[in-house]
Amino acid sequence: MNPFVCLSTSEPELLSPTVLADMGLDSPQALHENARHIADAAAKICQTRGGTLARLPFCNTLEAEALGAPVRLSAQGAFVPHQPYASVQETPESLSINSPRIDAMLKAVSILCGQSLCVAYGATGIFTVLSQLVPMGPLFKSLRGAEGRALLERVEKACLDYAERAYRAGAQILSYADPVATVDIVGCRTFCASVAPSLARFLDGVRQRCPDMVVFLCGKMSQSLLDADAARFEAAPVPPGLNLEQALLWVVGQPGDKGTLGLGCLNHLDGGCRALNRLYFDESEG
Repeated sequence: MNPFVCLSTSEPELLSPTVLADMGLDSPQALHENARHIADAAAKICQTRGGTLARLPFCNTLEAEALGAPVRLSAQGAFVPHQPYASVQETPESLSINSPRIDAMLKAVSILCGQSLCVAYGATGIFTVLSQLVPMGPLFKSLRGAEGRALLERVEKACLDYAERAYRAGAQILSYADPVATVDIVGCRTFCASVAPSLARFLDGVRQRCPDMVVFLCGKMSQSLLDADAARFEAAPVPPGLNLEQALLWVVGQPGDKGTLGLGCLNHLDGGCRALNRLYFDESEG
């Protein structure tokens, strides 16, 4: 199995200013806070690509915003300008990923499903969410102690609850990326001690609460699991002549447990696909 190499320097499916103008959207709020506009924009991107797999949301800030982070919206996405908490000790005891923007996004999922589109819903990785709340230095240092581990558990639960809401809204694929927590950034020791076990717990929770949902793990995180010897992947053949989007839609249509797939990139849905790679954390999952 060849190592995954990330070739994405930007998100190829961002809405262009022309598309936004054609839709009559003249402000970021009009795109990010209105369910109908969100659904129309996602469908427009899907139509431009010539497929039936719609992707939401348009940014990776929804979770952090709901947990207290400030967010600046733009037509091309959104970003967190600074963390709201200086330390783990300042974070709230009760964490729940709910906000008007999330409500609008999940309503957009239902609208797209009503148009017979398959929705791949992007879940921001747990450590990326944490890094948007607390500076990374204090954050990773805290994971050695009880307070940091308790915060990690609270965020894991909040993210899992959120994933289940996306599933109940109609999303059939959950895409998961955690760009700040790859092994080349956090190091093998922290990755194996904190990141990989957290990811395994989250994926197990999704498997139990969203049993027929496909999870697609970012290629960089997939490769990190392999590099750290924290998991294995097995190639699962798909019908010949499919691109990645078509292969994923084929998996969605199969009965039973879909598992977690990885070592690929949803930014390249039109690329050829001879097989999908299924993730296993230990032999008992095979």
